[in-house]
Amino acid sequence: MTRDKIQEFVNKMTEEAKLSEEEARKLADELLKQSEETKLKFEEKMDERIKKYIGGLGLATKDDVEKIREELQELKRKTK
Repeated sequence: MTRDKIQEFVNKMTEEAKLSEEEARKLADELLKQSEETKLKFEEKMDERIKKYIGGLGLATKDDVEKIREELQELKRKTK
């Protein structure tokens, strides 16, 4: 839920006198917090799945390429 949507909902609840201003502020803060936590959990799950998918493809990672580059440099130094 976006900040604007949360604020819109809270304003509506306040206008309808279902919430005091303090209750509305607390509700908005809690909804924003939950929204951010949900977003972070989603991003973590997506990162895990993407890494798993890429790993299954057998592609070289950035670390793999860097290790090969270092080994190549070492071989070049030894052959000079």
